[in-house]
This record gives sequence, structure tokens and C-alpha cells, in this order.
Amino acid sequence: MSDLVRILGSLIRPRLSTGGLVVVIAVVAAVILAVDLSLPLGVAGGVPYVALVLLGMWLPSRRYILVLAGVGTALIVVGYVFSPAGGISWVVFTNRGLALFAIWMVAILLLHHKRAEKQIRGLNAELEQRVEERTAELRQANQALRDEIAERKRAEMELAEKSALLEATLNNVDQGISLVDADLNAAAFNRRFLELLEFPPERFRPGDPFEAFIRYNAERGEYGPGDVEALTRERVELAKRFEPHRFERVRHDGTVIEIRGNPVPGGGFVTTYTDITERKRLDEEVRQRRKFVERIVATVPSGLLVRKGRAVLSVNLAFRRMFGIAPEEAEGAPLAELLDRIGISGDAAAAILAGEAVSGMEVECDVPGKAGKWLWLTSSGMEIEEEEEEEEEEGLLTLSDITDRKRAEEVLRESEER
Repeated sequence: MSDLVRILGSLIRPRLSTGGLVVVIAVVAAVILAVDLSLPLGVAGGVPYVALVLLGMWLPSRRYILVLAGVGTALIVVGYVFSPAGGISWVVFTNRGLALFAIWMVAILLLHHKRAEKQIRGLNAELEQRVEERTAELRQANQALRDEIAERKRAEMELAEKSALLEATLNNVDQGISLVDADLNAAAFNRRFLELLEFPPERFRPGDPFEAFIRYNAERGEYGPGDVEALTRERVELAKRFEPHRFERVRHDGTVIEIRGNPVPGGGFVTTYTDITERKRLDEEVRQRRKFVERIVATVPSGLLVRKGRAVLSVNLAFRRMFGIAPEEAEGAPLAELLDRIGISGDAAAAILAGEAVSGMEVECDVPGKAGKWLWLTSSGMEIEEEEEEEEEEGLLTLSDITDRKRAEEVLRESEER
């Protein structure tokens, strides 16, 4: 019945206001009453009053249905009283009773329908509110998700740019660099690493086991003769310690590689590989030159003293013999103390300590020689030129024994005085 009412309502729902609908109901009631009064009592003229109650379903309040049911009841009674006589009495009463039953049953159904409709509207309103709230939450969540995605994309772009910059930087440094993670996998390395150690780029990729690099070196004899498996296993065990290390490796072509490794937080280590072949060659040249100079200096008859600032760096053999000083007594000693020990004082000592050039100055040294002789010396100081400016300048002091000359001059002077 409620479905039928709802279907009828949707088909004939009036587009009138409440006041207009009341007027329509009044007109319908008048028409039905007029028809009822014109028919004899034997005709079931009370049934059309159900239409009044049905029209009440479009009124805004439930009480209108009760009012219309009451109006329909009153009109049925009026029709019964004022309609023309006719029909069988019990039939007349039955028809009117059925009409009243129909009116109030429809009224009850409509009241239930109205209440259900009100509940449905409330539920719909609550549902719509919840839908709106949920939609707003989803909208906020979607916006937050879009913001997070945008932030992640921005972070990924920044990371990609930094990674590209870092990769470009690493590939343009002169050192080879490798990073091994805690699982002993080569997490990253630059192009120079492959070039210095001659690893084929098509064979090795970031993420390869560090053992693969070691095995490749062992197979081509980088670690010298021996069993490949044993050489590989030995170096893998050393790598597992993650200890700082520094050593030099001479490759088969004479290239000298300096290898420095340091552990990183979380496990693993970063290693640098530097070609120091040229530096080693220069060091060897310097060493050979130094040995050559030392041999020359050792044969110089004059005493030589090399100083740095106010400290003695070294003295030659002639100097040590001249003053009877052992190498460990001179080297590293304060310059002022050594000058005082060999008897150089006064203006000469002050000039030497001040770093001034002392050229051709004759000084008398209060240093007893063998058999109580005194030595007469001349000294000259000169600065050693350096390519780079240092905090303390170096200098060279030259001492020559002129005792014999001074004695000859003394003898000549005494002879001239006679």
C-alpha cells in the first residue's frame, strides 16, 4: 500500500502550496458530498471520501491526515443522513461502515508512511552530512597525499640532481674512489677507479660483490704468485674487519698506487686510490741528489752548519772535526748554545742569530785546540732560497780555519816592528 501511495504520489504530486492544496481538497470534498447526496443510500457513495485522506499525504504535517479522516467521517455521516432513502438497511450500514474502515485504514497507513518518510529524511540528512564530512576528509586526505607526492617528487628531483652532481664530481677527480657496504658489495665507484686498476667497465657494475674485484686481481697476478682462491679468501677476510688501512701497490707496469681505506658508520669502508708514480720518482731523485750533495759536503774542508730559524739542522764532518762535536750533540740543538760552545759571540753571534748575512767576518773563537792551540776562524752566512715561503727561514753558516794565516800575519807584523 505504501509503495502504491509513493508511486501515485510521484505521478500526480501537485505543484501547489499548502494553501492551494487545502482549497483543492475542499473542492474535492464538496464534489464528493454533492455526488453522495444525489445518490440513494443503497449506493456505496461513502468510498470516494478516501480520496480526501489520500490528498492529505501531500500536506506538510501528519495532523492534516487525521483532520481529513475526521472530515471524511463527518461527511459520510452527513451523506447517510441527507441522502435519498433506498436500499436495504444492513447493506447501507455495511457500505458506510466499510467506507469508514477504508478511510481510517488509509489514514493509519499514511500516518505510518509519513513517519517512515520523516525517518528516511532524517536518515538521508544524516547520511548526507556523513557523506559530506567523509568527502571533506577524503578531500583533505587527497590534498595531503597530492602534497606529499609533490614533495616526494621534488625531493627525488633534488636527490637526482645532487646524485648527478656527485657522480660528475667523482668522475672528474684524479683519484679512484670506491665505497663498499656492510655486506661487502661495491655500492659505488667512479670512473678513475676502473682506469687506475684497469678493471673492464663492461664487466663490473655498482652492486657487484667486492670479492669479484679481488678475484679478478688475483687471476691476473696483482697480488703476486699463489693460489687464486687462497689469495682471494685472505683479502676478503681482511676486508671483513673494516679497519683503516694505508699501503702502496706497485703494479706490473711500474705504476705505484697509494691505497687508503677508512670505515664508515653502519659498516663498510670508503677507499681512495692515488697514482703516486711521479711523486715516487721525484722522491727518488731528491734522495739521490741529497746523497750526492752529502758526499760533496762531506769532502768540503770548510765547516758547514745548516740552521732553520734558531735551531741547528745539521753540520758536516769538517765542522765536527774542527770543534770536536758529535752529530747528536749538534743536530737539533739551539743555535745560540752551539755558537756559545764553539766560541762565537758578540756582533758575529748576534748577526747570525738575527738571520743577517755575515760575509768575510774574522772572529776569534775561544775554543782550545789540540795542545792548547787557539783557532782563528772566518765565517760567512747566507740564506737558502726556497720555492715556498716558510715560517722559519733556513740558512747556511760556513767556517774556515785560518789559524795558520793569522799566525803568519802575526809573525810578519812582529818582524816588521823590529
